[in-house]
Amino acid sequence: MTRLLGICPSLALILALMGCQLPTVPSPRTVASSDFDMQVLAEMNRLRANPKRLIPELQAYQSRFEGKRLRLSNQLVLLTEEGAPAVAEAIEFLRTAPQRPALAISAGMNRAARDHVRDLGPPGKTGHFGSDGNSPSDRLRRYGVWKGSIGENIGFGDETAAGMVRMLLIDDGVADRSHRQTMFDPRFKKVGIACGPHQTYRQMCVIDFAEEYLENR
Repeated sequence: MTRLLGICPSLALILALMGCQLPTVPSPRTVASSDFDMQVLAEMNRLRANPKRLIPELQAYQSRFEGKRLRLSNQLVLLTEEGAPAVAEAIEFLRTAPQRPALAISAGMNRAARDHVRDLGPPGKTGHFGSDGNSPSDRLRRYGVWKGSIGENIGFGDETAAGMVRMLLIDDGVADRSHRQTMFDPRFKKVGIACGPHQTYRQMCVIDFAEEYLENR
């Protein structure tokens, strides 16, 4: 029997806030990124460097839709909010999307992202605010000073790095395509990535972006 799976819409937030000097806080220890985290970084940087390279893959992906249903296998179908039109829109975006330089990983930003994964994952929660009300800017301030603009993408469900980035690019169910816009925002130069298990959606990734970020020493 075919199973229908609903999926939580992924979440995005852009914070255009000015950085400021912060009180002294404990220095972040170096956080080793997992192989999966680094694969997500590599997929994003490949996409930013050559947006058109993903078009053939998305065209093949689009052909697997039956209305709003995405057929993953003979037995498994994923129920999306928009279906193939969202993929078609992403393809059109990629045809004219400008190239962007590679994002550089930040150990302090990794820690901020990891804190949120550890907070939301075990209880199966979603959102940009932590269990004690902390925001993305609060978490980044724990480990350094950011300046300019910051942003945060959170994706749920996909257990491959390529699939996670593809999901954020397509942005099914997100009217302003804010995940996509964040990934291609020319202001962002630094990134922190943490992925881990999620009680409800199996997998989650938190990706923090910043124009500038100076880690505490």
